[in-house]
Amino acid sequence: MEMPTGLKDLFPEIENEETLLKIEELIRQREARRVADLVLAVRTVEAEFGPQAKEAIHRAFLKRAEAEGQRAAARAAGTGVRDFLTVVEPGWAVTHKMRRIVDTEQRVLYEFTACMAAEEFKRLGATDIGAWSCEGDEPCLRGFNPSLVFKRSRTLLHGDSCCDHEFAEP
Repeated sequence: MEMPTGLKDLFPEIENEETLLKIEELIRQREARRVADLVLAVRTVEAEFGPQAKEAIHRAFLKRAEAEGQRAAARAAGTGVRDFLTVVEPGWAVTHKMRRIVDTEQRVLYEFTACMAAEEFKRLGATDIGAWSCEGDEPCLRGFNPSLVFKRSRTLLHGDSCCDHEFAEP
């Protein structure tokens, strides 16, 4: 399975590099607005109703991630690691810079060296909220297939040089 690594892989019919750069900038702007809106909403609710309200939003965010995994399962051809990645990789290719470090039939390890959302959460001083996106990876995979395994030891959001994501079958 060939991994999409950017817009050019997702849209090979667009040959004009300037057009691809404009699309990437539009995606970056949309991601920045999405993150800013989330941070504003969470900070407003937290200020008004306290930390327990923020935690309720956090829990809802993780439930939503699991539901996304269930929706991915409905679109996938099967229930294995590669089936999951076939569905989710195109979205990552739009907002991340990544490469596969390990690529076997039952185990795939990625190294993400850039993440538009992490950059924006850091810029806004909201890594606490940004961590929810990172925490959502495991429930998303669980929603797809609870027997699959997800591991991560580093994140860009917390200052590491990359995020590592390992997806495996038991």
